[in-house]
Amino acid sequence: MKKITVLLLSSLLGFLTFAVSADEIPMETLSNSNAIGTRVDVPSPVSSMNQKVKLPAITSVSALPPVSDGNTQALKNEVHNLQALVSQQTRQINMLKQQLDSSYQKLNHRLEKRQQRAKLVMAAPTPAAEQQFSTNNNAQSADSELQAYQTAFGLVTKRDYPHAITKLNDYLFAYPNGKYAANCHYWLGEIYYNNMKFNKAESEFLIVIGQYSKSSKVADANYKLAMIDLARGNDGNAKVKLGALIKKYPNSAAAALAKQQLQKI
Repeated sequence: MKKITVLLLSSLLGFLTFAVSADEIPMETLSNSNAIGTRVDVPSPVSSMNQKVKLPAITSVSALPPVSDGNTQALKNEVHNLQALVSQQTRQINMLKQQLDSSYQKLNHRLEKRQQRAKLVMAAPTPAAEQQFSTNNNAQSADSELQAYQTAFGLVTKRDYPHAITKLNDYLFAYPNGKYAANCHYWLGEIYYNNMKFNKAESEFLIVIGQYSKSSKVADANYKLAMIDLARGNDGNAKVKLGALIKKYPNSAAAALAKQQLQKI
């Protein structure tokens, strides 16, 4: 009895095993069997799993595709263009710096020349004949004309130019043909000259030369006209006037000053 039972269980177990294996067999395989007795190869479950699941291949870094030559050349070209642009701008900046330096030097030279002329104008000596005129306030004089002139000239020597101009014009108004009229015009010219009002100064000096030809101030007025030309940058005219002054008034103090100025021009 036990033997029969064991045999039955074994047969049942074998049938179940075959049934399970048959479920994994593709229908195409079963249909291709010509006979019941034909041997059927059952694929292994592990083999079937390996065939169904395909893992991606692992690629190394060295196997990555390289950067294309076209991109590399484009980058090189761009860097080259930038370098050329920087070089061009550097040259332009250097040229601008040179132009600015040149302009600055020219401007500085002009300023120095003007300063020298201004110093020359301010430092131009005044003939000494009138400087020794006495302005002693204690002097008692009955001559009102002389007193008026002394008052005006005293303001000139003190460099009180605004009041000096007023007093000199007062004298000329009161004594248009006075003894000191030529002197008043001359000192008006000197005041305007020292303040670089050359047009007004020139007018006063021309009055001295034209209207008071016998005055001792004529030579001095000619000298000042030459100095005005020099201050204006008319060196050629200044030389001509200084030469004429020396020739016409060789022994005057103005002629001595003219010789000194000709050596400086």
